[in-house]
Amino acid sequence: MGLWNVHFILVLLVSVAVNLLFGSFLSRAVAKRSPIGKPVFIAAIAANILYLGFFKYFNFFVESVSAVLPVSAGATSILLPVGISFYTFM
Repeated sequence: MGLWNVHFILVLLVSVAVNLLFGSFLSRAVAKRSPIGKPVFIAAIAANILYLGFFKYFNFFVESVSAVLPVSAGATSILLPVGISFYTFM
């Protein structure tokens, strides 16, 4: 991912940091047998799906809106980082 475009290393690091935080919260919840474990787990999955969905479908939504409304899309194209789907689903 970083060899193709160095800026995508930041994308990967944000994903790693978010997953690390969720994992830490989930670990503490399981250790304390807290009922918050299930909502934390669902939030972690939702965050990963939203993160992946943003990179995969942002361009589609921008093009769809600009086709329907008289709004210029301009330079709002987001490149899909190579390997983001693989990392997210692993």
